Amino acid sequence: MQRLVDLHVDLVEISQNKTEEIKQGDMEKLSKLLMQERKQVQLISQKESERQELVEKFFVEKNAQNEEQTMTNLLAFIDDETEKVEFE
Repeated sequence: MQRLVDLHVDLVEISQNKTEEIKQGDMEKLSKLLMQERKQVQLISQKESERQELVEKFFVEKNAQNEEQTMTNLLAFIDDETEKVEFE
């Protein structure tokens, strides 16, 4: 989950850099940032797919595949308080 958050933070940084390059009119740097942004979006998409698979697997393991797969429901199955706080 933290990796997904980190990837989004990086994407925001790229976006901010793009804004600056647009203001400065540097199309070459902007083009490079656009390529970085595309790669970052692909990484986020891959990581999100992995997250979805893990959540589905978790609910199946808990014999709760009919439950709505929300964080609230997921937290109800976590006994370890440290893990629970981390997810919250």
